[in-house]
Amino acid sequence: MNFLKRHNIERNFPRGIYLSPLGEIPSFEITELDGYTGNLFIPVPEYEGMPAEIKNNDGSRVSAGEVLACSPEPIYSPCDGEIVSLTYCQIQKYGECRAICIKPSKSFCTRIYVGHGNKSVMPEKTDSSYILELISKTGIVCSDGVLLYDKLCELKSKHIRIVIANAASPEPDINTPAAILNSYPDIVYTGLALMKHFFEAETAIMAYPNELEIDTENPDNWQVLTVPISEKYPQYHPKCVLQTLCRQSVISRKDTEHSVVFDIQTLALIERAILAGINPTERIVTVCGDAVDNPGHYLVPVGLPVSELLEIAQVKNHYECIVAGRSLTGAAVDPARTVIGPFCESYVVIKESSRNAPDRCLNCGRCIEFCPAALDPIRLNDLIELQDFIKAEQYGLFDCLECGLCSYCCPAGLKILENIKMAKRIKDGK
Repeated sequence: MNFLKRHNIERNFPRGIYLSPLGEIPSFEITELDGYTGNLFIPVPEYEGMPAEIKNNDGSRVSAGEVLACSPEPIYSPCDGEIVSLTYCQIQKYGECRAICIKPSKSFCTRIYVGHGNKSVMPEKTDSSYILELISKTGIVCSDGVLLYDKLCELKSKHIRIVIANAASPEPDINTPAAILNSYPDIVYTGLALMKHFFEAETAIMAYPNELEIDTENPDNWQVLTVPISEKYPQYHPKCVLQTLCRQSVISRKDTEHSVVFDIQTLALIERAILAGINPTERIVTVCGDAVDNPGHYLVPVGLPVSELLEIAQVKNHYECIVAGRSLTGAAVDPARTVIGPFCESYVVIKESSRNAPDRCLNCGRCIEFCPAALDPIRLNDLIELQDFIKAEQYGLFDCLECGLCSYCCPAGLKILENIKMAKRIKDGK
């Protein structure tokens, strides 16, 4: 019976592929940072038309939790210390940005957060307007780089009826969501219940990898429906999760218009901010890849240099490149200049990168076969190379999920995803 259930789950996700892990899959253990004495470089990203306001000058003393800047979201200090300088750093998705360099006044540690929601505070006692007010002060950024406050304001008018938590792994060896759910079930379920209450939704769903043995007490406490889903890539994408839930008859296609999907780490940050008043100065970041002997998940402060994280993770092997984000869609970074950002998720350390030289299309059809958005990626690629962006948009340019399967599966090594991303930036005027 279990086999039939699992088999049915795997069949329910169309297209996509079962990726092989690039290296060893990390265990669910989350490691704390203990006794760090180096500098932190707190990134201050700026948005078009909204310059950042930095609150302190060189030599200023700051306390843990103090507002360092508004960008426009508040940016908090993760520790007591002294501002050494205003400098520059690189962070995932934003690239180069200003940074506030802080020297901790004493050795800095992170500690596993226990949580306040499970039995002490019921989400029903927290008013929706009060939740939004608290979120506006926290500066929580979702894993896709969108400010949580902006996301909630936009969705509030869409009559959300179903709130979904997605614990699928972005890639097999980037199992961060499952590790967080396994380690902090009470925090995650409370965060999900708070969002259900905020939207006055009818249903809350936890979509989790079918191979994960999940906690059963918390879903019952918060009246959350738990639904196992496949490990097929790119199941982490909100559109793919909604599609899977439709095919499993958990929700209807009409329901997808009134559903919202949250990543697991954001839900944990929501619980901490609303029920404990703790601002998001830490992230759980995964270090993995075929050049990592002991891959793992690390609770580290925002602003920690990636070079320090690699040392903490004991990455000593020779490696060719480090990818911020996922191996299929991320960007290679310089660990000496890159720091942990407010929505950082993972770093993949790759022993040897692909040397495929772009060549002509072989007409194999793999990119079409595996595309989870049911697009014709090579047709889009040809239109983009002809700079016919209007027609590319007609062929579904903005329906692309940017999962990277087209480039990954292409035997000719064509840079299809890179061209699609470039075309989107041109059409958006960025």
